[in-house]
Amino acid sequence: LEKYNEVSSTNDVARERSLYTKENLVIIADIQYLGRGRRGNKWVSQKGNLFFSQLFTAETINSNLAFVASLSLAEAIKNISKIKNISLKWPNDVLIDMKKVAGILIEQADNGMIIIGIGVNLIAHPNEQETSYPSTDLSSNDINISREKLLSEYLSCFDKNYELCLKN
Repeated sequence: LEKYNEVSSTNDVARERSLYTKENLVIIADIQYLGRGRRGNKWVSQKGNLFFSQLFTAETINSNLAFVASLSLAEAIKNISKIKNISLKWPNDVLIDMKKVAGILIEQADNGMIIIGIGVNLIAHPNEQETSYPSTDLSSNDINISREKLLSEYLSCFDKNYELCLKN
């Protein structure tokens, strides 16, 4: 786990780190000022929310990583909050009451490593003019959780689900 105060995006840091490591990493930042989503969309990265990226070596790459990541994030939110109205909008959004609470962006580094970037609206969400899809945050749904606790729960769910995926 590598922590940063401020980065362009955690995916950018993971891409750079892929040049110097052959190990799986998790990159987390307090602030990212150039967060992005699919198709070049901007990810509004408000301070206090959770932004992180996972970097995977070629040995761990599995075609089901997108499924594992999205299901694990939804499961982590559900485990911590007991919220029942959580759903997935394939391939990369986690929704509460049909409003986007989290997004996932999967990219490939030049050396073949895979980067999974995740943004979760914990305490704030973009206004309607900043996004093309209705959004929400966990605190608006009476769920107060630290970034560290949600990240820890997500990684636990991810490890479990990834192992299950490898067995099938």
